[in-house]
Amino acid sequence: MRTICCGFLLLLGGLGRGAGAAEYSRQAMLSGPVTVKDNAAAEVPLAAPVSRRQEMAQLDIVFSTDAAGKYSFSRGGISSPRGAVNLVVTLVADDGAKYVADIVTGDFYANGVLARFAVLPPRRVALRKMLLRGLNVPPIRQIYWVEGRERRSTGVDETLTHCEEGKCRWNEAMDYCRSRGGRLLSLAELKAMFADQCAAGGEDCREGFWSSTEYAPFPRKAWYLDFSDGKGVAAEKIYNAHVRCMVPASAAYTARDERKGECAADKDCRLIYSNCGCAAVPAGDPRTVLDGGAAVCKWNICHGQNTAAVCRRGRCVKDKE
Repeated sequence: MRTICCGFLLLLGGLGRGAGAAEYSRQAMLSGPVTVKDNAAAEVPLAAPVSRRQEMAQLDIVFSTDAAGKYSFSRGGISSPRGAVNLVVTLVADDGAKYVADIVTGDFYANGVLARFAVLPPRRVALRKMLLRGLNVPPIRQIYWVEGRERRSTGVDETLTHCEEGKCRWNEAMDYCRSRGGRLLSLAELKAMFADQCAAGGEDCREGFWSSTEYAPFPRKAWYLDFSDGKGVAAEKIYNAHVRCMVPASAAYTARDERKGECAADKDCRLIYSNCGCAAVPAGDPRTVLDGGAAVCKWNICHGQNTAAVCRRGRCVKDKE
């Protein structure tokens, strides 16, 4: 289903070290080995800037093989005769924003650790500076920037038509919106849409919709919004949910309370209908149908109540509201 919202087109449709279930790229970040002094912050020049372009990003920290006899590597962490090993890696963007990866939350392996970011760096933001701080840290041979993405759910449905017909996985939802010149709505935008359309409940408000907002502590998850209660849920990206796209990608959803001067008189407003209900919109709103999810009703409550669109305080509302 395709609808238009607020002057823009709204489309609706329903890292391990090995490749595993994802495809990864690796980029060496250091120009040579590094030694970290205890409790002393060190700025380390990068061999080249890095930026996230894929779904997931993390750091693969490889320690010198000379340290193997002095340090104990296990799934629970790294230890030395002087005590536990701690290491925090901070990458800095041009605007000063910092993105931190701590090995405490990492996945350890023989002679190294895959460190996760507390907050994922935004896509296409250049990171040019590295800061290291730690305690009892083995000599570092190399730090790799590792990124990748989950494969599509089927491996065969390149047209992604099932996103338009119903539910699909997060990667498919992202691809579906991009293929139409748009983007997946953010969690904040979906919450604003819920407040506009569903805060008072209704038959139309039942389904869960993927957002573009990823769940930073665990990059295999992303947020979707349950339109039955307005709550965000962090779910595995292989979960199936409905899709809402913003077209063009540069557009942004504007909450109703932020829209000024929608109308001056009742004639400036009209109704658009779903299977079960309706919404009052400005007369210039190009939508012809209100998204109603998968709900099927025997009768439309707006027809039954002879609902009309009216202008109140510069906003289009239903006269029964």
